[in-house]
Parts: sequence; C-alpha cells; structure tokens
Amino acid sequence: MGIIINIFKLPELRKRVLFTLMMLAVYRLGVFIAVPGVDRKVMADIVNQGQGGFLGYFNMFSGGALEQLSVFALGIMPYISASIIIQLMTVVIPRLEQLSKEGETGRRKINQYSRYGTVGLAFVQGYVMANWLESQNATGQTLVLDPGLGFQLETVLTLTGGTVFLMWLGEQITERGIGNGISLVIFAGIIANLPLALYQLFQKQQDDPESFGPMTLTIILVMAVLVIAFIVVMERGQRRITVQYAKRVQGRRMFGGNQNYLRAQDVERIVATVAGFRGQDRLARVVGLEEIAANDYNLNISRYVDTSEPRERIDLRAAVEHLRGLERRRAAAQARMEALLDALGHGADES
Repeated sequence: MGIIINIFKLPELRKRVLFTLMMLAVYRLGVFIAVPGVDRKVMADIVNQGQGGFLGYFNMFSGGALEQLSVFALGIMPYISASIIIQLMTVVIPRLEQLSKEGETGRRKINQYSRYGTVGLAFVQGYVMANWLESQNATGQTLVLDPGLGFQLETVLTLTGGTVFLMWLGEQITERGIGNGISLVIFAGIIANLPLALYQLFQKQQDDPESFGPMTLTIILVMAVLVIAFIVVMERGQRRITVQYAKRVQGRRMFGGNQNYLRAQDVERIVATVAGFRGQDRLARVVGLEEIAANDYNLNISRYVDTSEPRERIDLRAAVEHLRGLERRRAAAQARMEALLDALGHGADES
C-alpha cells in the first residue's frame, strides 16, 4: 500500500498513471459501441453457444467486444500479427535488415511498416467478419438487419478504424503513460472478464455442490495461481548476455569498462504463442476420424517419400545452390556478429 501511495506523491509518475487509467477507461467504453446494422442480443447468444471454442477464445482476447459486436471486435491482434510478420521479414529482406541496424530511426521506420500491415490485416479480417455475420442469417437467426454490399463496406471500415484506434491508444500509453501500451490493452481486455468468470465459478459450486465441491474449486484456484506464476517466471526469465565496454584513461581517471546485460522481454510473444497453439487445436478438430480413415490413401505420409511411383522431377542442382546460399548468409551473419563482439571488447579470444 505504501508503494501505491508513493506513486501518487510524484507529480510526473502520478500524471502517467492517471493518463494510462484514462486511456484504458476509453478502451472499455468503446467495447460497448456496437457495429451498426446488427442485433447484439443474437450475437451474444451465438458467442455464448460457442464458449470453450474459437468464438469464446476470440471474445476473451477482445475483452468481450466480440460478444457486444463493438467497433473493437477485432481487438489488437491484427497489430500483433503484423509486428511479428515484420520481425520475421527483417531476416529475409535486406532493406528491413538494414533498417533494424540503424538504431532509433530504423526502429521508427519498421514500426511504421507494422502500422501499414495492421491496416491491411484489419481490412481483410473485417471483410471476413462481415461475410461471417451475414452467413448467420442462413441459420434462421436475423443477426444482420440489412445484409448487402453497404453493410459489408460499413462493417469493414468500422472494424478497421477500431483496430487502428486501439493501436494508437496503445502507442499513447507507451509514450505518455507507464509503458507497454499494447500489453496493457491486452491485459485490460482479459482481466475485464475475470469478475464474471469468478462469479460463474462460485455459482456453479453452489448449484451443484456434489459434483463441484469445495475440493474441486480449491484445486482449480490453486492450478490457476500456479499457471500464472509459471508464466510470470518464464516471461521474466532472461538469458544474460554480457556487453563489455572498452576502457579509456583520461588524466588519472579511468572511464568505461563496465558491464551491462541485454535483457529479453516481450509479452506479445506469449499471446502470439497461445494463439498459434489454440488455432492449431481448432483446425485439428475440423476433420473427424471417420474422414481421415476414408482418405487414408491420400493422407499416408509414406506415399510422399515412396520412389516407386512416378512423380515430377526435382531440380537437385537448384536446391543445392539454394542451400549453399543460405549457408553463405549464415556465415556472413556470424562474421558480422564476431566483428561486433570484437568491437565491444568481448571477442572469442578473450577469456
């Protein structure tokens, strides 16, 4: 409690904390601004029926925005996906690799590319969302009141604008708030469902005490605490890479020669990893065992390495040249890293 009181005693820190809380409040208010032309009650019923599935998972990360079908229904996931894609492309695109080595200027340029990618991904996902909403009318539920091209265009622009606003809001928290704006937006969306989840958990224990007794409730709560503790430990874990600075003597005083450490921290990777695993799990459930058994000939992996069946020839020379090119790039990258370590005074020949 004393730490919280001390935070509000410092004017600059108090200003940043209040600004962060205000931005998060704006985000939570925006969750209840619905996309025009849809029946929110029908959408809530559809999401509730899909709890435990992909819809429930998507609704959790959007902070309940999908259930409300709000302007923030896509959440911040397009920005995270675009950022990860740009980071991966810096390895294979020389221009991006050069920008990543130009310090703050290059980082700002790469962030700008991530913003452009966010708009593109949000536009595509908004179009898919609009078509999915219209398809629900075929099931007998009047979700979209006036389907057609006008509704699709309006929905795409609304959802894309909501994602861009969330991206801007997260950047404002990073620059003018307490930092880690995107992570705080994700955290606010997830934590918003926590009170309702706890209420439903205790309500279930009261309604069915025989099959869901106090022992089961205790085990669930303990497991939740252990999982959170494990995630925190793994996220805070770091591989300490020593960075040594060369010493210099000026007069009778010696400067430099100190050691710092490069820290590895990225909350977004946890969200992206969970999203990837959950996505694979949902895709695996699309095809049943009966369908796999009926198509065992096409799904048999041995057929794709069997040399007894004729198939297209593979240009081995081109494949070998491609692998050699990758090896040359790896060797060049290793040489640059060794040169950088030598410049920092931490070469391989030092103990």
